[in-house]
Amino acid sequence: MIYRSSLGNGGFCQCQLFQSLKWRFDYNKASKLMKWDLLRLGGVALLLTCSFGIIVLWVYTDLVKYGREWIRFRPGRLLLRNTLVSEDKTISDPINTSLPSLPASALPILQNEVQAKYMMPTKDYLTSLRFIKSRAMTHVDCDAIMTGDETAIKFAETEREILYSEKNGTRKNMLLNSDQTVASWADNCTLYVKSRKYITSSLTLEEAEYPIAYIISIYKNIQSFEHLLRTIYQPQNIYCIHIDQKSLAEFQTRVMKIIKCFNNVFLAQHMTRVWYGHWTIVQASLYCMEDLIKRKNDYRWHYVINTCGQDYPTKTNLEIIRALKNLHGLNSVPSRTIKITEEKYRRFQFVYNHSMNIDIDHGGLYKTDVKKKPPPHNIQPFTGKDYFVFKREAVEYLLTDQRVLDFLEWAKDTKIPDETVWATLQRMHPRLPGSTPPDKKYDTYSGNTLSRTIQWQGPSTTCGGKFLRRVCVYGCADLNWIIEKKPLFANKFAPDVDIFAMNCLAEWLRNKTIDLTSNIYNN
Repeated sequence: MIYRSSLGNGGFCQCQLFQSLKWRFDYNKASKLMKWDLLRLGGVALLLTCSFGIIVLWVYTDLVKYGREWIRFRPGRLLLRNTLVSEDKTISDPINTSLPSLPASALPILQNEVQAKYMMPTKDYLTSLRFIKSRAMTHVDCDAIMTGDETAIKFAETEREILYSEKNGTRKNMLLNSDQTVASWADNCTLYVKSRKYITSSLTLEEAEYPIAYIISIYKNIQSFEHLLRTIYQPQNIYCIHIDQKSLAEFQTRVMKIIKCFNNVFLAQHMTRVWYGHWTIVQASLYCMEDLIKRKNDYRWHYVINTCGQDYPTKTNLEIIRALKNLHGLNSVPSRTIKITEEKYRRFQFVYNHSMNIDIDHGGLYKTDVKKKPPPHNIQPFTGKDYFVFKREAVEYLLTDQRVLDFLEWAKDTKIPDETVWATLQRMHPRLPGSTPPDKKYDTYSGNTLSRTIQWQGPSTTCGGKFLRRVCVYGCADLNWIIEKKPLFANKFAPDVDIFAMNCLAEWLRNKTIDLTSNIYNN
């Protein structure tokens, strides 16, 4: 039965219309509510997206601030902190050497990058870098020795005689380390670098902005090499190691074990057997120069300094940088005019040959009867030493200029070419960047350049250690006057002659480094 209203059909229609309108009203209301829900949902999604973006931006900013070298640069490029490599780093070179040269306009940008990444060392970090004196040297007063105190020097010399007279004493084993022992320190790179107190962060902004390249040529005695590397090591610098290929394979393996602990220390891509007085001494430096230029985009080094395993610095890294800056763009290479009457002039008048199958340190070079032609391009020869301090632009020039390449080829069969080549190149003014004119008034000697302090045996010269092949191997009595000389390095030092002298000089340099750094920040 159908219920009808008492209003009749009209009332029934009105009721249906009312129901229809009510349904439409509910539908519109529901639609509006759904739209508001969608808007609210979209707002929440937008808020979450913005929040996520802010978090990502914050994380990225933090990474840029504290770890930009891992994001924007390959390991080793402009590193100021954490220059150590992981334990599983291989000996292979990780750096891409095919990059184009950076334009000069990029240098300020790179300097800004260095400034942005530089972090001032803490007082605790500086304190941790001080060397701890070995128990075997407890009674040796290094501070007094460095000031030239005769009592302290005489006591050290007496202790030295006792030490070296021991056949296998405990104290001797603590101070004189075998190649095997030194190499074993690098079994764990992290512990090795920390225990040997290598400087792993640039101590000052001035040092961070002024990388230096080093060439280290070695043949034997890993303790001497490691002693030198630890003293001159800085994370912003770069180091090319050339090993004389006459050395034992075991020695070379042990050297590689040490240098694998650092990203900015590498073996030369090409290495040769080296003989005294032969072209191979020059070739060893040229090999490293080529490798250093390939890495100039990764380390914007300003100057290159060549050293050997028996050299030792007499200045701190900051003092070396300031000495290089005072060159005002010049190189520092011993170079003097050769007199026709002196023996050195006859070194390139005849062809000299070397018996390449004679594996000896000295000798094997003999003069032939073949008259040698004059140097190409009317280049005037000069004489000097095997040591040099060349600016990067000079190295780029001498590796590519045809006149220089022709001269290098000419010098290959001369006698002791290492004392002629660098000295002559330094006077190729104005072609070679940083060179000086050939006029005699521009002659320089070892003593008034930055290259090396060497004490030759003579009637009026003394040696606190002992003379070896007419060159002084320094002892404690020599340290006070050595550090007062202008050159940045001194030659020679040897652990088997005076380990006290090496350790005292190392301790003095490290303490001076820390004191200089502290004074900069205290002022």
